[in-house]
Amino acid sequence: MLNPTDAAKRSIRWLYDEACRKAGRKLKQLGHGDRFATACPGPKLQAWVDAGMPVSPDSKPTSKPATSWTEDIMKDLPVLEVGDDCYDVKTLRANLFARGGLNEKVYGGAVGLRSWLE
Repeated sequence: MLNPTDAAKRSIRWLYDEACRKAGRKLKQLGHGDRFATACPGPKLQAWVDAGMPVSPDSKPTSKPATSWTEDIMKDLPVLEVGDDCYDVKTLRANLFARGGLNEKVYGGAVGLRSWLE
């Protein structure tokens, strides 16, 4: 990559910031030319890494907080009414079970996902 675009730089910087966030600390910024003798990634990209991978604050892509698959399902469920006992209710019960949010005394003391889905 001899002439990296601004979009490529923003993407690289976002990946670096995300890796730091997941690691819970600031990681050392290295181009792979810093570890191994290589002609790539090219002098312009290596100079950008050496300069601290600067991007303008207003051009940084924003990331959405990661959600679990259960969160995604919960957001898609319709509004349920008292007494409903349809597929959506069973999905809700399964999600609550997966999250540890159902009391053992629910449904006559029956415990376990299978009994809640019946």
